[in-house]
Amino acid sequence: MSQLAILLCLYLLPIRTDAGHGLMNSFGNIEWLPDAGINPDQIFYPIDAWAEKIESFFSTDSVGALAIYLKLSKEKLAEIVEMTKQDLVTEASVAEQQYLRYLSTISDENFYKDNVSSTNSELKLLNTLLEHRYILAIEYPDLPPITRKKVILKINNELETLYTKVESRIPQTQKDSLFFRKDEVAWIWEIAEESDLTQKSDDNERH
Repeated sequence: MSQLAILLCLYLLPIRTDAGHGLMNSFGNIEWLPDAGINPDQIFYPIDAWAEKIESFFSTDSVGALAIYLKLSKEKLAEIVEMTKQDLVTEASVAEQQYLRYLSTISDENFYKDNVSSTNSELKLLNTLLEHRYILAIEYPDLPPITRKKVILKINNELETLYTKVESRIPQTQKDSLFFRKDEVAWIWEIAEESDLTQKSDDNERH
């Protein structure tokens, strides 16, 4: 078993951390990615994309629209991971564009203008962004090295940017409630990116 695999196994165990986080994995109960379904490399994908537009069109308020966009974004994330597994950069980028469009829409302050108390909705969005980053970090080491750098690292950076944008609008107490989760995501990404260093080291040894 590689050092990276050992680190990931240890991360998933309910042990205490030196940073005093309590139980280590606060993402243990999150719902993982759904089946990718129709992917960008399939002929019926444009029809599926049109159906998604119709679904989001009929939301009547920001609360309902948020739920729809979060659901659709997770479906797109599943497509991205599946296309990355297959080394299909172009197809992964197609799903990535729609994925980031959904999240950018619900990260815009104007999206919540009809919601008297938007903080809870934005806190839900922040939690989702952290969960998506966590999922990508866990998937990352098992994905093709070149493709994951082109696709997954880019998405992770975009999610960090969106998180900062939304976080700046909510009260400090709400920000503090996500401190440990945010810290854990940063830490698990450090572990995930160790796979790139390992890959580089292996390549150097071969040469």
